[in-house]
Amino acid sequence: MVSATSLPGVTAIAVSTGVVLCAVWYWGKYKKKREESLARIDELIGTTTTTADVSPTPHTAQYRVLTQRVKPEMSRIHPSLPNPDGITLIYHHTTDEPSSCIHVPLIIDGPRITTAVWGEEARGVDQGDAVAEWLSRHLGIIGARLIKSVSTQEFMRSLPPKKGGRGNDGLDFQDGFPLLVLSRASAAELIAHVPIGVGRQMDYRRFRPNILLDGCPPYSEEKFPTLELVEGLTTLDLIRPCSRCTIPTVDPDTGMMDTQTKEPLSTLFDFRTGRSVSFNIIQIDNE
Repeated sequence: MVSATSLPGVTAIAVSTGVVLCAVWYWGKYKKKREESLARIDELIGTTTTTADVSPTPHTAQYRVLTQRVKPEMSRIHPSLPNPDGITLIYHHTTDEPSSCIHVPLIIDGPRITTAVWGEEARGVDQGDAVAEWLSRHLGIIGARLIKSVSTQEFMRSLPPKKGGRGNDGLDFQDGFPLLVLSRASAAELIAHVPIGVGRQMDYRRFRPNILLDGCPPYSEEKFPTLELVEGLTTLDLIRPCSRCTIPTVDPDTGMMDTQTKEPLSTLFDFRTGRSVSFNIIQIDNE
């Protein structure tokens, strides 16, 4: 049984690292169909994307998704890419206090927690009490549960055709697509238009990309329907630019949301009228 179900205000955190792990095995240069080099991968980034807030009854618990939109302090939690030994979570304090870290041996076969992402059912494996206590303490939430996605054979959220899904395309805990792609040049171009007093400390992390490109002009990632890694071993279909929510207004270092200037979103709406910021949402096809 999941011990957290008896606690008030229980929370579960879902780390969507599985897709990022897939990407790291194909480290290399992006190429378009004509084998013309587009850019190199500069970073692969895992993020703690969602939590699930619990409202328990005496015998059951109902989980609902919580993200940095509601709990911006989550931006200070940095997960490593997974390996056979598990993952490491690091919490960066805003004071001079040393960072706190915890190693999590990933549990594959454990208690299941069912939650919802934008009203759609999602399912994960509870990762134990030690990391739950660690998360509760750092996020200031009573009772937290870390969950890992289950196998696609057991459960998978479907990606509907109206959002670009095809056939068996699916998701874990992401809002709408498996990965976000961004280039350094695109982020720098947009941030250069942010008022200097607000934007001088900003960088690409504001936009929470999973794959960061370098060596290409701004917005190059928006011009191609597909990208190929390692000479066609894996194809990434670029579906459409990502319509941005309020998360880019969260400072990833302080975990604070700028509710006054609302930058860089305010600049985004002026600078790229009618378009989204330089993210592409992608699906993964293995060839």
